[in-house]
Amino acid sequence: MAEEGEEVPPPEAAKEEEEVVGGEEEQASADAVEGAGEAPTEEELQLQRAQSAVSAQQEAEEPQEEPQEAAPAEAEAAEEAAAAAPAEAAAQGKEEVVAAAPAGAAEEEAAAEAAGDESAGDADSGSPAEKEADLADEEAAAIKIQAAARSKATRKKLAKEKQEKEEALSQSHWAESGLPDDRYLADGYYKRSQFDIDASIAGSNVAGLSLKQGLGFESTKRHNTMLVEDDVLLYSTGKFLVLHKYSLGTRLYLPSLDGGGIGSFDVHPSRKYICVCERLEPALIATGRTPNVYIYEYPSLRIYKVLKSGTERAYCACKFNQLDQGATLATVGCYPDFLLSVWNWKEEKMILRSKAFSQDIYSVNFSPKFEGQLTTSGTGHIRFWKMAGTFTGLKLQGAIGKFGSVEISDVAAFAELPNGSVACGTENGDILVWDGGFIKTFFTLPNGEPCHKDMIEVAQICKAKDNSQYLMTGGMDGYLKFWDLKLLMELESDDDAGINCSIAPAKQALIECPGRPGKKVAIKTVIEKGKDRYIIQDHNGAIIELAARKPKDASSDASEGTLELSVSSSKAIMKCHSGNIVGLMPSPVSHHMVTAGEDGSVRVYNYTQDTTKSLFEISFPVPATALTGVPKSSDPSGRIVIVGFEDGVVRVLLRCLDGFKTLYVGKPHKDAVTSACVSPDGSYCVTGSKDKTLFFFSTKIPLSDANGAGAMGMVEEDGSDQAKSEDGTGPEGAGTATNDLEFKPLAYIPTPDEVTTVSWHAESQVLLVGCTNGDILEVERPPLDVDTFKTFETQCKTRFYDFQKPKLKKPKEKEEEEGKEEKKGEGDADKAEGADDGEQKEEEEEEEEEEDETSGYPVREIMYVTDKDGNASHNFYATFGGKAAGHMFLCNVDEDEVLEAIPTHDMPMTHLSYSHKSKYLVSGSTNGVVRICSLDSEKTKDSKDESGKLSDFVEVGMHGGNVSCVATSFDESVIITAASDGSCFIVKNFLEEETVESRIKIPKAPSVPLPTMLAEERTQTSEEIVGKEHYSIEEAKKKTDRDKKLSNAEAKKAALRDKVAEIRNAFQALLNANKSKEDVKQLNREEFLIDMNLQEMLDKNLASALNEVELEEAYESEKGRIGREKLQQWFFDKVEVERIELHAFKSELSTSTFRTTKLPPAVQEELDAARKEAQTKETEEEAKDGAAMENAAAVEAPKAGAGDRRASRTTQSEVQDSKAAKKEDTHAREVEKKLNKQEMRREQRRKRDKEWQVFNKTKPDEKFENPEDVAAIQTAVDNMGDFKLKSDPNYIAPEEERTNVDKKRRQLHLLDAKIHGIKMSFNNRLLSLRDLKKDLIAQIDESNKKLTTLRKDLKQSEELFTPKMLPTEMPELRYEVSNEEVAEFLNKAKESEKKEGLGGGGFGGFGGAAKAAVAAKKGPSIGTAAKVHSFAKKIRRSSLAGERRYSAIAEFRASDVEIKEMLLQKRMLQHEIENIEDQIKNSIVDFDKNLDKLRQDKFTLQADLKMAEIRRIILVKELAILKECEKRDNLLINKMDTKGGEKKDIIDKIKSCTEKIEEKEGEIHKVLEKKNKILSEFDSLVEDGSTFREQLQKIFLRKIKRHKKNAKRTEDFDSEEESDSEEEDDDDDDWDEDEAEEICPPGCDQALYEKVCDLREKRLDQEEIDVELKKQLETFNKERESMKKKQNLINQSVKAINEEIISFQKEKQAKLNEILLVVTLKMHQIEYLVESKLPLNLTDALVFPKTTLRRLEERVGELIEEKAQLKQEQKELRKQHKQMLRDSKVKEGRINELQSKARDIQLLKFGQLIDLDLLDKMGVNKTTEDLKANLLRQEKQFIHDLAQWNKRIEGAKRELADFTQENTNYLNMLADLTSSQRQIDLKLHSTQNELFTNPAAQRKKEIAARDHLIEVINVQAQQIDALKHEINLLRHKSGKL
Repeated sequence: MAEEGEEVPPPEAAKEEEEVVGGEEEQASADAVEGAGEAPTEEELQLQRAQSAVSAQQEAEEPQEEPQEAAPAEAEAAEEAAAAAPAEAAAQGKEEVVAAAPAGAAEEEAAAEAAGDESAGDADSGSPAEKEADLADEEAAAIKIQAAARSKATRKKLAKEKQEKEEALSQSHWAESGLPDDRYLADGYYKRSQFDIDASIAGSNVAGLSLKQGLGFESTKRHNTMLVEDDVLLYSTGKFLVLHKYSLGTRLYLPSLDGGGIGSFDVHPSRKYICVCERLEPALIATGRTPNVYIYEYPSLRIYKVLKSGTERAYCACKFNQLDQGATLATVGCYPDFLLSVWNWKEEKMILRSKAFSQDIYSVNFSPKFEGQLTTSGTGHIRFWKMAGTFTGLKLQGAIGKFGSVEISDVAAFAELPNGSVACGTENGDILVWDGGFIKTFFTLPNGEPCHKDMIEVAQICKAKDNSQYLMTGGMDGYLKFWDLKLLMELESDDDAGINCSIAPAKQALIECPGRPGKKVAIKTVIEKGKDRYIIQDHNGAIIELAARKPKDASSDASEGTLELSVSSSKAIMKCHSGNIVGLMPSPVSHHMVTAGEDGSVRVYNYTQDTTKSLFEISFPVPATALTGVPKSSDPSGRIVIVGFEDGVVRVLLRCLDGFKTLYVGKPHKDAVTSACVSPDGSYCVTGSKDKTLFFFSTKIPLSDANGAGAMGMVEEDGSDQAKSEDGTGPEGAGTATNDLEFKPLAYIPTPDEVTTVSWHAESQVLLVGCTNGDILEVERPPLDVDTFKTFETQCKTRFYDFQKPKLKKPKEKEEEEGKEEKKGEGDADKAEGADDGEQKEEEEEEEEEEDETSGYPVREIMYVTDKDGNASHNFYATFGGKAAGHMFLCNVDEDEVLEAIPTHDMPMTHLSYSHKSKYLVSGSTNGVVRICSLDSEKTKDSKDESGKLSDFVEVGMHGGNVSCVATSFDESVIITAASDGSCFIVKNFLEEETVESRIKIPKAPSVPLPTMLAEERTQTSEEIVGKEHYSIEEAKKKTDRDKKLSNAEAKKAALRDKVAEIRNAFQALLNANKSKEDVKQLNREEFLIDMNLQEMLDKNLASALNEVELEEAYESEKGRIGREKLQQWFFDKVEVERIELHAFKSELSTSTFRTTKLPPAVQEELDAARKEAQTKETEEEAKDGAAMENAAAVEAPKAGAGDRRASRTTQSEVQDSKAAKKEDTHAREVEKKLNKQEMRREQRRKRDKEWQVFNKTKPDEKFENPEDVAAIQTAVDNMGDFKLKSDPNYIAPEEERTNVDKKRRQLHLLDAKIHGIKMSFNNRLLSLRDLKKDLIAQIDESNKKLTTLRKDLKQSEELFTPKMLPTEMPELRYEVSNEEVAEFLNKAKESEKKEGLGGGGFGGFGGAAKAAVAAKKGPSIGTAAKVHSFAKKIRRSSLAGERRYSAIAEFRASDVEIKEMLLQKRMLQHEIENIEDQIKNSIVDFDKNLDKLRQDKFTLQADLKMAEIRRIILVKELAILKECEKRDNLLINKMDTKGGEKKDIIDKIKSCTEKIEEKEGEIHKVLEKKNKILSEFDSLVEDGSTFREQLQKIFLRKIKRHKKNAKRTEDFDSEEESDSEEEDDDDDDWDEDEAEEICPPGCDQALYEKVCDLREKRLDQEEIDVELKKQLETFNKERESMKKKQNLINQSVKAINEEIISFQKEKQAKLNEILLVVTLKMHQIEYLVESKLPLNLTDALVFPKTTLRRLEERVGELIEEKAQLKQEQKELRKQHKQMLRDSKVKEGRINELQSKARDIQLLKFGQLIDLDLLDKMGVNKTTEDLKANLLRQEKQFIHDLAQWNKRIEGAKRELADFTQENTNYLNMLADLTSSQRQIDLKLHSTQNELFTNPAAQRKKEIAARDHLIEVINVQAQQIDALKHEINLLRHKSGKL
């Protein structure tokens, strides 16, 4: 028993140790026997275990007490192992099969049998049988005692080993359970719970799962292996970082905290910290979270520092800086930002950041010698970084390495050399040395081959024992090479390129996989441990430790060449799959599993032991794609696996003890096998493929073997005796079963698309098939006797299921809907935006629906539904990809709609299956998440729907890729998962209930004795398939018949050829015999022709064959012609000028045209529009210039005395005033004669007042500023002191310089047009020069003809210069074929025929004879031609000699004159020849000069065109950026236009309102003038001294009640009364109560009184008009103020939009500034010097145009001149100001003097100061007198009119009295009737209430009635008073109603 407090190991752990011990012993014994060439038997294995136990006992010196540290399970296992052999010896009478690997079960059974026998012996004794039993009992007792003694020694040894192991573990700083607890962290450390997004993988428990083992690692990942201690490795697998102490075999799994896995990691130089850069879970990208960099303290693994916001999604590389002892850290992000960040990680601060590149980055490293330098490399680049200080601070500046003439390559590894240069490897295996961003040296091997035969993945500097330095490189070719650093740095190239060098490695080693000789490793990472020991990461899925040392017999001389290192002590620390694990299959009877991967290997693991290595494996050259097993009913041991491969091959493998046997190999498909499945009854196997086929195999697996074991040599799990017969051979009749496996191709059916998954129904009659296009098929299996005589293709009964995705709402959509409901109360703008968002989402949903309809949903997984008892229904689960992901759908083929949608993984599902015992439903998805659903949970037993039944689940994400397979062990105690990233995890299933028995007793695995590979139980039935070109089963069947026919035809042809050859030989023998005869006896070749008609027949046949060939080739000819036309149309129709070369006559110079395409129609239209616009603009500018000149000459406004805004509005009024003044002057001159002097003076004063008013109006406002001065000052402020650079962050592009897509596209089109124009201009020049060459060649041909004639006359013969046009100069003639070319082609064809042999061919040899005859005819002609040629030479020589003789005779006979004439003629001819030759020579020289000049011009144009093309690329990039910004730009412009329109409208309204206000003010002013005029009339009418003035003035100013003039009376009397009452109410406040008593004052003239009343009426009329106008004015003012407020709001909006536009323009300009501009500079243009030298780095330089610089310099001088001029003007203005001040003082003095003089005159004349205006009023006013006379006349007329009106009024009064009397009578009658009615009513009421009469109440009623009558009388009295009042009013208003 364990001590108190000691942890009891779980049953699984004990079982694991038991299996480990047994497995090691068995493996050792198996290895020993295998070395001898024989397989060990079970008895031998047991005897070996017993011998090991005995040896252990002998080693023990003395027996000791059993150590308490030993676990009981281990002791029992050891005891059973020691007692196994004697127990087996005691039970020899029984033949029992015992398992080889797990020995514990067999030993327990042996001990139990021994104990049973002993107890049986005790029960029976006495008989012989009893004696034998006693002897057996004694024997068993002795064996038991011996086993007990041995078990003590064994337990002692095991305890000692365990103690040593625990001590080693305690010294290793960490154990497998050693993640720190957050609860006990010290200050300064982070808790994991702060960052862990998935709490399920934070610790040892994984969401109900306990991580037991991990299999594999990402071997294809670069830098995925590092050492943190001498025996502790770091590598990543899945979402874990593994710390593997391989010396002890322990591993610690550090989970990813950001959920996406491990991006990269690095170890601090001090090995005290580990940097882990993570990937972010894809689902969290939308939340805005970014992955972190975690710095773990080692060995405590506490989170020490956290670096945040270094990239968006994931990190791909990181590295500590070795130069500063790891104080800084560099990290690089993945897509989409690729950010390079440099950190001060201890302070958790980012120092620098920059975008590393636009593609993947593989590596980053600091310079080991130069501070502030880094290097990064990756896809197609290497980049050198420097932390440089700029005027804005420290920045990262990166120089991309320029490959130049070297092919661009991916760079995975690099190393900095001691001299600062950088060496790197390429994907081709070359080594490049870089210096300053350029390739310094390109290294290859001396034989010209690359340094490695594959990509170089490792490059680092290492030191040897003698301190010599090497560059160590490792490649995917398996070589580890060491290069001498000194040679690498010193070697220089001797070739023209200047970079190519050859070098041989100083030493090298070929690394092979341990245990697999000849298999090279693919080196991915190399770790140098020292003492020539290395740890290598193999791309093929291994981590290898080895030693590469110099061989002992090697020479010490390094000059002998490359030293081949010896590799020793090679061992694999880790062996696993490389890449995707496509499938796994756990054993149904033991803790073993089979896995298959894309690396082509199939492996076997014991997942209870160390999973760093497989037990054994088998590899194939093609990646595996599918793996499945055979149902347990057919293969109880689960040893048969079926593997599908990428080339369409299917292999059936048998798992043995030490390897696999191949039982079947076939190729049913042409493409990759995607799925495979065996029917539940084991009679069918089906495979699906990408070639859109489904292939059926008929399978037959025997249930038992002859030896009594199962199909795989196993005993049933129950182990009962019923499974055995008496002889131990198994069940009766089983021994006769066949031992052969039947796996026969049956048939295949085509499918609508690629097959993704298949699933059999439990009854094995139908199966489901899923396709990538979303189709689901239910296929009935074909019969076993299907007809496949001609083809394997058949038709099966198939039903299609049309999946229709139901409308499902995701949780995110629900949240969005809830959020929208909460935001309903927001403003109009938000509502509009929400509406836009809603419309956009609706459109997106419609688009998604359209996409789904067109693309469908790819079927991911499909499976029939079964319960835990294995009963299957026809319902099935289906999962899909695309938009249907996230749910598992319950469907039925007979139902059109989905039965139920079950929420599952958020991402598409990649695996779905039941567990081994169908208790769980396991699934996996593309994001690495695994889900385990309990099917018999107590929580869900009452659920009716599938969603409820599957609601009890556990979900965990451990993998970094697609989950390829999820399975449970045979006892469902563990769950095994595998993924595409190569990771495989074995986790404990905590959903499995743990019973008391399972805690006490270790579960037993069934005994499975596996045969070895040498056992002859299975043999391969098919040949191995090698190569993808192998026929598939269907192709082989179809092509077999065809091949037979071909072989028969070839046999016939061969027989015919043999016969023809025999005839030819016989004919040749005849020819030879003929030649051997004498000449006389020889026959001619023609005589061999027996039948002359035969040759004619052959010729006819040949002609007909030729005709037939022509007809056959007519189609090909026409096809070729049409194809040529199409090619010409495609390649040449768009070309305006193709490439035409033009060569010189004499020199080798040549030049060519620019290949120029035609301008696109859009560019041509843009060009025409630009030309028209330019012309229009020119005409408009000319018109504007002319109009401006005319206006400037015609209008010159005075600058002085400029007023404010009111001054501009009063100009017209001033003009009108001046006109009015002129009229008044003329009127004054007319009246001047009639007025006296006093009136003249009064008029003069009035005139002077008006002049003063006009003058005061011209006085400028104190706040007035000259607009010209303001504009000039603003211009100066805007352009003062700087030159705006577009790279300035605060640069704001002027509005006229702002660009958009249309402007940029127009620039691009204009640039294309300009480039086209330049090219066409040059091309036209070259074409004209080509035409000149044609003319010259024609002239030279004519001259040559003349030269030939002249030289013939002179008897001269010289070679003439005959130039021709080359084909490259006339490419347009490529389709014209000349006769010479046809003849040349025919000659070549004839020559090829001549080269063929003369013998053979023809029918029966006669054809050969005919050819020989023809050859004979042609043969002599050659010799004859040679003879004729020699004879012609002789004749020519003789004729020349005769000519010479004749000329000599002629010369001898000619006279002197003739001789002179002949010489003169000769000289003339010679002179003409020389002239022609000179002319030809000069023409050729001139042409060559022109060509040379054109060639030089082309060089210049090429440079210009290259710059133009670069400019075009820049414009294209700018256009792309502007297109991105176009939407926002247009939105802002539309906003600005809208606000501008609103602003314009409001300004127009304000202007209109202002005009109305001014108009009303003018009207008010006129009304005031009229009122003043009325007052003056009253003053003139009633003088101040009048006695009635006060009374009349009171009457004049009294307010009286007046009727409105516009009041309309309606016919309805009631409405008239209401309107009158309203008017009375309105005027009650202004009405004077004394108005009713208003009468003419006593003694006053009645006419005067009436005139005053009339004036009062006029005054009141004007006052009413004034009030109405003021009301309107107030309304307009309010309207204007409201509009001004709106204008302010609009101005604010415009300002905000303008600021937004400016911000957007800055942003757009910043994006445009990111585009690199190329500027070609010459050395004299560079004026940026540092210490009088040109710096190497020009990044701080500024490219500035010289013209602009000169303009700025000139502007400085202009500003100085302008300043001086302004100073001079200011000085003059000051002088003028002083002079004006002096003049003002003089004027003021003069004014004071005149004022004092006027005061003195008034005092002298009047004795006091008087008011001159009052004096004018007191004087005689002639106008007043005239007005009085007119007034008297009008009064008389008015009195007469008034009398008439009085008469009318009297008549109206009488009528009114009559109507009133009548009305009164009616009222009296009404009152009488009313009273009588009341009396009657009272009587009725009194009658009814007589018995209940109340006197008090009756009295009250009477009082109320009386009061009512009083009120009626009062109302009538008021009406009478009102009528009287109205009558009085009518009396005093002159009869006006």
